[in-house]
Amino acid sequence: MNEDPGKKKKNKTDSTVKKLSQPERAHIEELLKSALKDYAVKQTKVIKDKEQTAEKLISVITEYIGPFILIGYDLQGEPFNIINASSQLDADAIATAINKFIMSHSPI
Repeated sequence: MNEDPGKKKKNKTDSTVKKLSQPERAHIEELLKSALKDYAVKQTKVIKDKEQTAEKLISVITEYIGPFILIGYDLQGEPFNIINASSQLDADAIATAINKFIMSHSPI
């Protein structure tokens, strides 16, 4: 295995790509663009669905409690947080509640 470090290895893919005609390359490029567009549309839908779900959740929770913070993970294991504080007073109340929670659950 005495290979010259300055010599570039021939890649099988490179020779295959060189053999493609211009129409074939254009067709492949169009297929890739279409796949990327479809993926982007699906991802946008997922994001919109998550936003709508969060809005519904906020609506339900605010029927029962005032300002709140919700921290957790969705079913795919992605972290999320929702903060519902409409004023500085609400934000201060949440900060105080978080502080009390952390101190009351501290092992010290």
